[in-house]
Amino acid sequence: MNPVNLQEIRATDLDVFANPADLRQDLQALADYVRTHEIKRGYRDNRIPQAHQQRLIKLMSDPASAAKRDQFGEARWIEHLDAVCLSLKWISYDTEGKYMGYSSSEPSFPDNFMQFDERQHRNFLQLPLQAQEERILEIHLKAGEVGACEFFFAQHAGTAGFFPLVRLRHGGSPNDCLLEGEAASAGTAGAVPGGRLV
Repeated sequence: MNPVNLQEIRATDLDVFANPADLRQDLQALADYVRTHEIKRGYRDNRIPQAHQQRLIKLMSDPASAAKRDQFGEARWIEHLDAVCLSLKWISYDTEGKYMGYSSSEPSFPDNFMQFDERQHRNFLQLPLQAQEERILEIHLKAGEVGACEFFFAQHAGTAGFFPLVRLRHGGSPNDCLLEGEAASAGTAGAVPGGRLV
């Protein structure tokens, strides 16, 4: 058997990616902020208002990356922390909304204030560290089961690019998206219950 000539390559030019943000620290920062501030979420989009987002960004473990916004102009890291805290039940707010009359095509969120749940937060902190990690991991794994795909949606701790998306907004997940072609073929928001194309 003839020996294979292997060509030597240099690995010094490769980019090594590491998420600079500390998820656990940032989750605690968001929870503490909700505990100490009265936050009324957006009437139409049900998101944390920009003024509060700017203050939260300054409290993050890596403010520079937390300030980055997606193609929809949203601070994706803050949105992600918000979703994880909600799943952990540290915070609560209306995620369903209500239709304000017969002509409403999407729900509104009047007087939707965020509430901090001291008991749920304390119960989580009393868990062993391994159980805490498993709970956070489970939330992230379940979030990937609702149609999110790394090929179509850039994740919070990654550098991969993504295809152009059209957001389906119905007061919920930033993962509810369609490819532009799919959105065009869907035609109307009726293709997705309770949603609208953005």
